[in-house]
Amino acid sequence: IALPAAFALARHRFWWTTLLAGWVRVAQVVGGIIMIIPLYLVIRDLQLVNTFPGVSLAQAIPGVAFSTWILSSFIAQIPTDLDDAAGIDGAGSLQILWQVIIPLIRPGIISVVILVFLQSWNDFLNPLILLNDPSNYTITIGLYTYVGMSGQTTQWGQLMSVSVLSCMIPALLIIF
Repeated sequence: IALPAAFALARHRFWWTTLLAGWVRVAQVVGGIIMIIPLYLVIRDLQLVNTFPGVSLAQAIPGVAFSTWILSSFIAQIPTDLDDAAGIDGAGSLQILWQVIIPLIRPGIISVVILVFLQSWNDFLNPLILLNDPSNYTITIGLYTYVGMSGQTTQWGQLMSVSVLSCMIPALLIIF
C-alpha cells in the first residue's frame, strides 16, 4: 500500500496529492495515545480484539503512514528523466514503478521494512490494549507482566535472560 502511494505522491501532482501528503504527515505526528480509543472501537467492531490480526492491523496503520512518507522522499530523489525514458519506450505507470523505481530504491525499501518491523516488535501500547488473553501476549507485554507478578519477587536474572533472547530476532534481522 505504501509504495504505490509514495509513487503517486512523489511523481504525480494533482490537487489532492498535497492534501494527502499533509494527512500522511499529520497521521505520523499524531501519537498512538490519541488514536488508541478510536482504533480500539474499530477493531472491536471488526471483532478482532484479542487476536493477532487485530494487533497487526493496529500496527499497520502507523506503519503505512511512516512508510509512505519515507518512500516518497526516496522516489522524489530519482530523476524524472528515467520515467520519461521508460514512458517513451512504452511503459505505463505500474511498469515504471516496478521496473525502474523499485530497483533504484531497493535500499530505501529495505530500510523502511527494518524500521517498521522494529517499531512493531517494540510496540507496547497496542498489544496491551488489544490483547486480553495471556496466551496471546507479545514479548513486550509478557516481559512487563513478568515484573512484579502478584505476591512474588522479580527474578531479575531470568528476566534479563528472556530480554536478551527477545532481542535476538531483531538483531539477526539487522545483521543479515
